[in-house]
Order: sequence, then structure tokens, then C-alpha cells
Amino acid sequence: MPTTATDLARPSQHRFSSTTPFRRPPLQPSPSSPTCPLPPPSPRRSLPQFLRSVLRPTCPCALLPRHNRPSTPQSGSRPVASLLPLVLLAALLLSRAPLASPLAPKPWPRKCDYSVGFWLRAPKDAGVPRYTARAGEKGHCPYVRPLYACERNNRPDSRYQRYRWHAKGCRLTYFSGSGFKYLMRRRRMLLVGDSIMANLFEALLCAIHAAGYHGKRFVRKTGGPYNIKAVRFPRFSFSLEFLFSPYLVHARQRPRTNSPRGGGHGYIVNVDRIDPTIASILPRYEVVAFSSGIWWSQNVPGRSQPNSFRAGGQHRNLTNLAAYSWGLATVNRHLRFSNFPGVPLFLSFSPRHTGHGMPQPWVTEAYRGGSWHDFQQPGGAPSTISGPHLIGSCGALTPMKRTGLLERYNFGSSELFYAMQRATLKGSIMRLLKVTRLSQSRPDGHLGVWYEPRVAEGPGSPVATGLNPFDGDCTHWCLPGVPDAWVDILYNHLLLEPLLFSRKDDM
Repeated sequence: MPTTATDLARPSQHRFSSTTPFRRPPLQPSPSSPTCPLPPPSPRRSLPQFLRSVLRPTCPCALLPRHNRPSTPQSGSRPVASLLPLVLLAALLLSRAPLASPLAPKPWPRKCDYSVGFWLRAPKDAGVPRYTARAGEKGHCPYVRPLYACERNNRPDSRYQRYRWHAKGCRLTYFSGSGFKYLMRRRRMLLVGDSIMANLFEALLCAIHAAGYHGKRFVRKTGGPYNIKAVRFPRFSFSLEFLFSPYLVHARQRPRTNSPRGGGHGYIVNVDRIDPTIASILPRYEVVAFSSGIWWSQNVPGRSQPNSFRAGGQHRNLTNLAAYSWGLATVNRHLRFSNFPGVPLFLSFSPRHTGHGMPQPWVTEAYRGGSWHDFQQPGGAPSTISGPHLIGSCGALTPMKRTGLLERYNFGSSELFYAMQRATLKGSIMRLLKVTRLSQSRPDGHLGVWYEPRVAEGPGSPVATGLNPFDGDCTHWCLPGVPDAWVDILYNHLLLEPLLFSRKDDM
């Protein structure tokens, strides 16, 4: 039957049936479109949508048009199950417990004493020492003062720099720049004490500098007799500061008087009053480390008069050791009653290597008679030690074992002060950084005669006109050297402080 114009205008029943619904044919992605298989079922399906978008891996299908994405089976609505992760997440965010960190060492099953261990010479590829004090060389640390830069002062041997402390029965984590940055980001740390703390201050600055963080020096005025020396590291908004306060309590110099030895004078020490400068600046810091000890002894350079100790405004007839214990208790009491919110630490007594029968322990320190080229044992007997002359090295060129130490050196004073520190600080909020015993075995690490430039003639033979054969410093330490191990112990104490992990800042 011929088709008319009317038939063409009428809808065809064969092409579109009224009983069959219209279905759009599936559109195929273009060959250039990425293919994305259906993801397997995951337990994260019960998480909220904003968490699923963060936790699931990136899929190229998210870049396709909506009609080109493969369809996924929709799970039923479970409002209770979807709210449970939100409740758990809120509880986690509101919890005061510190978050676990990969930087923190695993808890040791028993109390760890980092001071028990031994010294081993580190291999060449161990990165020991971390830095050098020689200007112009690779790894030079600009924070080492000339007094502590033994190698810059031409000390001929360098073995004292290459030993690393190994704790016995503990996993000692060595200093890490990234770990220190994680702990101390946007924080301030104060080291306060005597010249021994200055040793640690410069060693810690050099460790941070060797990790690639460069600081800017500045001085903070306190209004007291000493200002604060500080270095700020802008890359992680951290400042390390040092305040010289050798007694930690209020002390002032006595008026000078004529003395047969000349020039010296003692201090009037108020053992019941903390240093007012410390009290005023303490709340500004998250971590504070204290050090005091050598100035409580009578063997202080240039002093011809003993200290005068006072409490309650009245003179007290106290021994140096009793006054020292009273002063430590004063600092501890101030921290407790002022509700100091930070982390307080205390550096234990740094030993001097004083020989038996020495009349002037500060300046002679293990020379015990004899000359530069004739190191002698007590009583004048020549030493049987072989090897290079022990010139200006405080009696040794390598670490020593405990038995040999007790035969050669007199640690009576340092042991008494160390025992007093442990007894006074037991149960206090201050953590004791025990560096006394590990430092006792390192007489080779002292300044000796290398606290100023010398002319070396052969191994360990300083030559200088008018040089006193007893003019040596066996109290302070060369840098790099023994204080670098103190930095490692300080770092481990910081790693075990929950307070420093309580803030979740993005790195």
C-alpha cells in the first residue's frame, strides 16, 4: 500500500512502541579515556564521605564525566554505623594522651640508665664527629668559641673526637635533626648554669647546624648581671638560649680585699632564694635544663676567699656540699610551687680529672708534678705509659677503664657532688641527665693546654715561651668531643617526654 504524506507525519508504531519504555543506549568511553575497574569492597565503606575521599587512592575515573563512570552497587542506608566512626574520631581528637610517633624509641621493659655503657671508636662512615671547629673546612660549626676549639688551637691528636658512647642494656637513639625538629618546632629551650652548660649549649647548636638548620644569633637583655645568648632557627621556629647563672640561686660578689694570692674574691650566696632572673623568664620556655656544681667548690679560678652562705638573711655556717644541696632544693621547690608547665632537666656533675695529692686541682688537673715531656705518677715515679708524650692531655690520649681511672685520678669531690645531686633530686620533677660516670672515663677529652693556640712540635708537644708546665684545664671539654654524647642523652630524654608529642603540627 503506498505511503502517503499523512502516514509520514503520523508517529510510527513500529519504531517507538507506546508499551516499551525508552532506554538510552550505554555510552562507551572514548579510546583515550582511562579505564578504571570497579574497586573491591573495603571496610572503609562505613566511613563518612569526607574521610573516604581522603583515605581512598586516587582513581582516574574521577576525571571522567558522570555518565562515563562505572556504576557501583549502592549499600543500604546505615545511619548508626556511619556515626560510629565520627564518635571514635571525636574521642581521638579530644583525648589528652600523646599520639604515637615513629621518632620515639620503643619503651624499654625496665628503667634505662644511659650512663652505664662503654666508649667505642666509631667507623669512618658513622658521621663521627658531626662537625669540625676548624674554620673553612667542610662541616665547620660557627658556634664553637675559641676556648673549646682544641683542633683550631693546633692540638696534634684527633682521636678524642671519634668515640661514640654505647649504653649497656638500652637502645640509645643518636641525635637526629628531623627528630629534634619534630619535638621542638615552635618551641623555646633554655640552658641555664655554669661554663659546663656552655659546653653543652655549643655542642647542641653544632648538632642542629650539622643537620642542615642555620640559625641567627641575638642577645636578649634580662636586666640582671648577665644577658641571654640565643640562636633562632627560622626553618622550624625554634630558639635555643643560654643564661649564665653558676649558682642558680641569688648570689653577688663580695667586695675585693687584699690577699696574698691577689685578685680573688668569693660570693655571698643566698641558698634559699632562686636567681631572680631565672624566676622571671622561666615561664617562657617549654624545655629548661639546669647545671651547677663547680662554682660551689673552693677551687674556682681567681678566687682567694671562700663563699659566704646565707639563708633567711642570716649567715649560715655551711659546708660547700650542704649549701649545694640547699640550693638544689630551692630550685626544685620553685619549679614545683610555680607550676612550671614545661620539661625541666638537670645536667649531672661534670668530673674533673684531678690527680692524687695535687695542691691546686683547678690548674694542675692530673699533671701531678713533672714537665711537659715527663708525665709522672704520684710520688714522682715515671709513668710506664707508652706511645706519644702525654702533653697537655690531662693524663691520657684514649678512653680509660674504670679500674685504671680510680688508680690514677681522685674523683672524691665529683662523686660527692654527684651523690648529692641524686639524693636531692630524687622524686623531684627534674629529670637528671647522668653524664658523670661516662665522662669520668674520658680524661683525653679535656682542653688541657689547648684552650688557646699553641705551636705543636711533634705529637703532643706544645712549644710556647713562658708556658707554665701546670697551666692546663682538665675541667672543660674540647668540641667536638665528649659533650656530643651529652647531646645524645639529652635527645633521648626529650624523646621520652609525652608533653613534646602532645601537639599535632604539620611538618
